[in-house]
Amino acid sequence: MTKNGRPQKDPWAETLKINDEYFPEWRKDDPRIALLYAVGELGEFINHLKHAIGDGSHKVTPNVKDMLEEFADYQIYNILAWETLGYRLGIKLDKHELV
Repeated sequence: MTKNGRPQKDPWAETLKINDEYFPEWRKDDPRIALLYAVGELGEFINHLKHAIGDGSHKVTPNVKDMLEEFADYQIYNILAWETLGYRLGIKLDKHELV
């Protein structure tokens, strides 16, 4: 159970369910496509970190919401890549809920 009393969701299963519903053809894609998207999203997340530590043109206060969105996007594409490759990783969230 989560802090708000809702049952804990399995992020792997939820990702697959949403993609099956909204993008039913995704399982036919070459797994390298999802891997490329995952790397791109991870790069966007790292870019936020880079600016937060002052690398680049100037130091900025990190926008945590944007950073978490980029990391969530990375995780989604990572799950899709593993799934299309035929692997299933056990992912458990003990303290956080993926919505």
